[in-house]
Amino acid sequence: MVQSFFRLAGFGLTIALPVLILAAILMPALARSHEAARRSSCQNNLKQMGLIFKMYSNESPGERFPPAVEIDRTWTLDLKTVYPEFMTDPAVTICPSAMNHDYLLEEVTKALTQSPPDWNRAHRAAAQSYTYFGWNIYSEAILDKFQRVRLAGKVIPGKDIEDPNNPAETIYAMREGIERFMITDINNPAASAAAQARLPVMFDRFTKGQFNHIPGGSNVVYMDGHVSFLRYGTEFPITPEVDKALTPK
Repeated sequence: MVQSFFRLAGFGLTIALPVLILAAILMPALARSHEAARRSSCQNNLKQMGLIFKMYSNESPGERFPPAVEIDRTWTLDLKTVYPEFMTDPAVTICPSAMNHDYLLEEVTKALTQSPPDWNRAHRAAAQSYTYFGWNIYSEAILDKFQRVRLAGKVIPGKDIEDPNNPAETIYAMREGIERFMITDINNPAASAAAQARLPVMFDRFTKGQFNHIPGGSNVVYMDGHVSFLRYGTEFPITPEVDKALTPK
């Protein structure tokens, strides 16, 4: 009887061991598959935001993009300028891969759908998911200059940031045509489209090296509407310098 028990136990282990090995192999692949789906959904969110910016600019004076609001040292989209006329679904403001996605989605949905909307509550939720500059900030040098002006309390959302002593140093509010300041060959008909493709507008927020997506990096929507995933430290704006500038102390 004892021998039968051990034979049965050995038989059970013989069956269980391959199952456990297979599970160990498949679980990481399944996790990667789920993350790929969430990253794709996040990219769709940002593509929708890109369309919202274009629709807004088509109707705004000077073809300007929506202004930004500052929340806890970072910047997010001023939702009261786009909701509900241009943006009807609050879910596009929250990254599906955010660790506290369900809470943030509930917060922004309740804040926007109550009457009247609680804009501060909505902005605080949205700011934890996506960062939106609202200005033509495409390099760390420009971001550094922007930060100095911001700390001096001279930033007005939606307005150009001008240096009276050096007009060439103006930081322009995001608007259609802003890309012309990046064009060096005015005779190249494709230069404008290429320049828009290099201007970051909105991206996954990251702070202190923590990201919504694995491996570490963020989705970025550019002025032309396309979305790219950038690994941390490879290209502006997903860099340590931006992390330092936008992380609350």
